[in-house]
Amino acid sequence: IYGLVSAYDAKFVVIDSLSTPIKKAIPSPPKQNNPPRAVLFSLLFSRLYSLIDEVDASVMAVHHLSRDPTNIRDVGKVWGGETILYFTKYLLVLRNARKACRERYAGYTESDGGPREIIVARWGPYGSASVCVLLSKDVGYV
Repeated sequence: IYGLVSAYDAKFVVIDSLSTPIKKAIPSPPKQNNPPRAVLFSLLFSRLYSLIDEVDASVMAVHHLSRDPTNIRDVGKVWGGETILYFTKYLLVLRNARKACRERYAGYTESDGGPREIIVARWGPYGSASVCVLLSKDVGYV
């Protein structure tokens, strides 16, 4: 990553996804925050922070939640456990729309893309903001 960022003088780096290579290296046990995975995430984030300081770039890392499919009230937990949250500054969450948002875009369904909520939160006691948006299905290049 450092070589590419330096070669292109990139100021914004998107890593999608953090979990895929780690899931391949360490299979998912029942417990999310196992020590080998936590160590890998800690090393990865430490290196990303060094990269940010060295080249004055911003990094956005895409990461996924794990949810219990048998519990409809489960909003999900960050895959990989607390180590991820320790290094997180902001959260950008794309979630299924709540009732008011769905009513605002009545007639649109998830197969159309449908309404979603985008939530931006600063980690800690700083609060959050959300906006209701209507997504369209990706049809490729036109």
